Amino acid sequence: MMRRIVLILILMFLSVVGYAQLRETYVGVKGKEYTSFRATLPMTNDVPLKLDLLIAKGLFDVQNMKVRDAYVAYKKQYDNLLPATKDNVVKAGKCHHDFKLTWLSFEKGCYASVIVEAKRTNSKGEKLRNRKSCLLYDLKHDKPLRMEDVFSPRTLTEINQIGGTKHQIYIEKPGYLVLQFLQDNEMKQAEFSFVQNKNAFSSSFLELIEPSLNTPDATEGTLEKEPAKDEQVKDASDTQMGYMLFSNKDYKNALPYLQKEAAQGYDKSQYALGWMYWTGTGVDKNSLHAYRWFEPSAKQGNVYAQYCLAQWYDKGKNYEKAREWCEKAAEKDLGLAYNLLGTYYHNGRGVNKDYKKAMELYLKAADKGVIYAMGNIGILYQKGLGVKRDYAQAEEWYRKALKKDPKYESIKKQLAELEELQNPQRLVEASLDKQLSSSKKVNKNLFAVIIGNEQYEEESAVPYAENDAKVMKNYCLQTLGISEEHLRYVANGGYNDLRRAVNWLRQGLESYEGEGTAIFYYAGHGIPDKSQKSAYLLPVDGDAGDVSSAYSLDELYRVLGKMPARSIIVFLDACFSGTKRDGTMMDSARGVAIKVKKESPQGNVIVFSAAQGDETAYPYESQRHGMFTYCLLQKLQESKGKVTLGELSDYVTREVKRLSFDKNKRSQTPTVNASPALGDSWKQIKLR
Repeated sequence: MMRRIVLILILMFLSVVGYAQLRETYVGVKGKEYTSFRATLPMTNDVPLKLDLLIAKGLFDVQNMKVRDAYVAYKKQYDNLLPATKDNVVKAGKCHHDFKLTWLSFEKGCYASVIVEAKRTNSKGEKLRNRKSCLLYDLKHDKPLRMEDVFSPRTLTEINQIGGTKHQIYIEKPGYLVLQFLQDNEMKQAEFSFVQNKNAFSSSFLELIEPSLNTPDATEGTLEKEPAKDEQVKDASDTQMGYMLFSNKDYKNALPYLQKEAAQGYDKSQYALGWMYWTGTGVDKNSLHAYRWFEPSAKQGNVYAQYCLAQWYDKGKNYEKAREWCEKAAEKDLGLAYNLLGTYYHNGRGVNKDYKKAMELYLKAADKGVIYAMGNIGILYQKGLGVKRDYAQAEEWYRKALKKDPKYESIKKQLAELEELQNPQRLVEASLDKQLSSSKKVNKNLFAVIIGNEQYEEESAVPYAENDAKVMKNYCLQTLGISEEHLRYVANGGYNDLRRAVNWLRQGLESYEGEGTAIFYYAGHGIPDKSQKSAYLLPVDGDAGDVSSAYSLDELYRVLGKMPARSIIVFLDACFSGTKRDGTMMDSARGVAIKVKKESPQGNVIVFSAAQGDETAYPYESQRHGMFTYCLLQKLQESKGKVTLGELSDYVTREVKRLSFDKNKRSQTPTVNASPALGDSWKQIKLR
């Protein structure tokens, strides 16, 4: 009785945990031995089926080494077995309407390879990426095979270096094992040959699969082993045969020679074999095999293998290792390596962005004839990154690249974009920058200072700041009715230019003895003082790391607040957190945005700021403006300048927040900060 209770408890426990295998041995009437096995198929999260388990059950003929019968069952319905046909697997799986299970198969041998592939479609019937869920089952020892059961310790280490999740193994064709894993939200796979790559597997696994090997003879490689000096091929002509055929693009005939030469340590052949696996030329594409040949070749100093190994790490987003190998190749003066290094500094991959360093590396690569570098130089000139924006230089570099490769599509696209920028009739100008409403009445009491700082001597450019200021100037003149004599326009102003502009405004307002009003507009870099958390405007000759070279915002408010005026309206299309318009940091040593304290305007000053706290003031790329300035100009155009500051504040805040979310997926919240002396009366002040 007690034994029966214990047995029942064990069976209840196994049913709860989802017991994945059960061994029963029978002796048939003809003396044959069979093993009944039952395996749980692990469905991945990428195949969201309406089932917890899919059970595969089979009767394996131990004597003749083959699966006699195979069945499937849904969940724990062990008594409701169906023959393992395509239709029955679909029934057992009870999958979603937009999935179809296509097949489940067993391989002959001492193992069973169970595979379910979901051919996915969405509700519209459009094809999605297929997914496979797999299980490799050890029939001899009656258990599912794990990664550590299959691979050698060194291979496991290499797989761990590659990374990825949801590793599954299966055998789809005789003589080859497939490793499937998820990396960068993409299902990838690597293939291993039992004959060519025996060192990749554990000895116990090789014994298990040996009866089913049915592959042609092949050269046995030593992928994991770095060859000793006495193992080098001594026949020079034989050593070079594979690489010679490879160089002549005879990949089919090169392959057997390259396998032999690479296994014996010839670095050029190792590189060539790695390249063939990396690109899928002459062999099935296999990233893992590519790595295993690139690495020993790179360690022997092969510059092309070093560059390819850098690309391999780059694809896996291991930028530190990628840069390490790329620098080794660049030390040997490889143009492609200069270009790849340049992209790291250009895009901030693994290093802080440094456009000047990127330009330096691109120029070295272009000098070696690398067309990608020529295109990248054009982009830096077009966007004014690390250099002064120069459309003529950008066009010259684009055309140099196209001369070498007329089919270079991405450069054709950049050139078309550049030509549109230089076209004075382009749509953006017609819709906003050119269609200005004109005021017939001159507003003789209104003054304006307009500053656009884009091209900095030591810092990166501020995209479209000059265009912001230029168009704002036109709106002030034509829409708000300011006279030419009452407007001070400064493009790329230094420290003294800013001080002179403020002094000019003071003199003008004093001459009108309190009857004048003023607009102060600034687009450019703002910087924070890390210690005081105070904000500064950065002149083009200033240094972001030295606040003494910048113009204090507190000082500006103090000076403006003392000027005799009905009101002074300040528009600041800048952020003061230490970030640039592209969202990256100005001061690479700091690495985090700084939230500056809120400065209080004085007198009759009202301040409109493009962003709050530690936010970034973003550009609106398609319109060639800062996002804040674009919305400000839109409201001036729509209202013909007849708008109160309250209405302007509501519109600009609402539209910038929406645009920033839609275009950047980031927050940008304009703010209005008025002098306490004004209370809420500032909301009724009109620009015109």
